[in-house]
Amino acid sequence: MGRVILVGSQKGGVGKTTTALNLGYSLSRLGSHVIVVDADPQGSLGIASNLSRKTTTGFAQVLSGECLLGEALTRSRDESLAMLGSGVNEADHAMVIEDAARDGRLGAEMRRLAEASHYVLVDAPAGVGSLVRALLEAADGVLIPVRCQNLYLKSLPAFLRLVQKVKESRNPSLEIDGAVVTLRDERSASETALYSEFVGGAPEALFFKTVIRHDEIFEKASQKAVPVAMLPGAAAAARAYLDLALEYREREAERGWGASEEEDDVQGLF
Repeated sequence: MGRVILVGSQKGGVGKTTTALNLGYSLSRLGSHVIVVDADPQGSLGIASNLSRKTTTGFAQVLSGECLLGEALTRSRDESLAMLGSGVNEADHAMVIEDAARDGRLGAEMRRLAEASHYVLVDAPAGVGSLVRALLEAADGVLIPVRCQNLYLKSLPAFLRLVQKVKESRNPSLEIDGAVVTLRDERSASETALYSEFVGGAPEALFFKTVIRHDEIFEKASQKAVPVAMLPGAAAAARAYLDLALEYREREAERGWGASEEEDDVQGLF
């Protein structure tokens, strides 16, 4: 059984979609089977990965019974990474996802995805609405991208309280996997001061050591609709997400989250 990781934040503009796509790709490069799910009715992941040009079938169609889960997945060439788009092509499709969140079908499909992979990364909509709550009820862990600016850092405690509330009332196994600082501008004196004060003063386990720095190459990757590692000249930006993937795997082992990659899955070179 794989691990369902919700990539979420109370505020938009923190790099949720970029993190879901690039972390998913990096984990797949480390040998894991990864499914990245676009659970945001706005369909940002589908745009960022060019999935929306390849298929309009996604989560909404699975939940409405129009197609089977396996039919809605789009796999990479080496099949280590798969994508599930939102399938929201009109307003009624968004209501399908909302209805499924209320009646429990959303969580059931998430668990089915986990049975077919090592990791399911869910790009959640921003905020603390009913859809986010339903996704938290189905998740094993939460990864929170946060920008090192006052507005974003001040919203983090409220999101953490929501996670804790869902853990206590609906999903006892839910864990805060950690927060990752994204889009950091190291030339900014105010961001440097906030990083030292807020991140440096937080519990050590809350923030990942890896920091995703601001780099215009991410915008170019977005325009090309590919993970940044697939762009020529993007080694430094790609390395940041590979470092995050490695650090995530280290936390997984240290905290005993139950890594889903069993020894029997390990194959030789030939």
